[in-house]
Amino acid sequence: MATLKEGQSLQLNPVITPFVAKDKSVVWSSSDSTVVNVNQSAKITAIKVGDATISGVTATNLIVKCIIKVIK
Repeated sequence: MATLKEGQSLQLNPVITPFVAKDKSVVWSSSDSTVVNVNQSAKITAIKVGDATISGVTATNLIVKCIIKVIK
């Protein structure tokens, strides 16, 4: 879990292994984009107080998730 203040941003830096993987793309999404937004460059922005789960799905369907708590 990570905690951010409203308006604060966080850049995720995923490491895809194996390093020889041909497709290292990740599709990012937020469970509630009114609370936390994530763009396809993995930049998270806290919008308003609440909780949301950020998910990343790789080309081989591996999934990573992180809960973001937004405070005032």
